[in-house]
Amino acid sequence: MEKLPTNCLTKIFERFVVTCDQEENPDYVTLRSCALVNRKWCTIATPMLWKEPLTNLQLRESTHDRIHMPIATYVTCLSDEAKIILSKCGIVITPTTPKKRATFDYASFLQHLDNVIIFQAAERWIEKCNIISKD
Repeated sequence: MEKLPTNCLTKIFERFVVTCDQEENPDYVTLRSCALVNRKWCTIATPMLWKEPLTNLQLRESTHDRIHMPIATYVTCLSDEAKIILSKCGIVITPTTPKKRATFDYASFLQHLDNVIIFQAAERWIEKCNIISKD
């Protein structure tokens, strides 16, 4: 069986996020499923999923409660120095998997960022995943 070239897969995957009809929502669920097929598909789909992950989560009522999750992923991508700065500001980072690095540099895929949404997501991340000192 012949494998599809990367550029063909890219064009197919783009159809899930770039829709002809402005009223139709992008199909990130299917794109995420594609990312789980194999390593090649994952490396093609992941940048598309992470172009504007906070906006994507806020679009749907069912995923709005998970808006803090990309922030947690971005924190795993931070350098040790940046994590130290956060801890000096009273934000305790509690890693779910210690010493595990992120698979991708997710922040490098980011193409659109709404400052209101990132503020809400960061606030939610602090509420759900962190302990802030009372000082």
